[in-house]
Amino acid sequence: MVSFFPQPYPDEILYSVIAPYHIRSGNTSPKITLQELPLFCHFPDRMNRIKEK
Repeated sequence: MVSFFPQPYPDEILYSVIAPYHIRSGNTSPKITLQELPLFCHFPDRMNRIKEK
């Protein structure tokens, strides 16, 4: 579960938002971080679901 997430800057790329979260969360593997952030992990799939609604 994501209990915190860094506030992104308006022109910030996705990687530079996820990297600080990964470090601060204490995760040892990027795979674990992406599993905690399912929106980013399955971004195209989730965008299609949102579009359908």
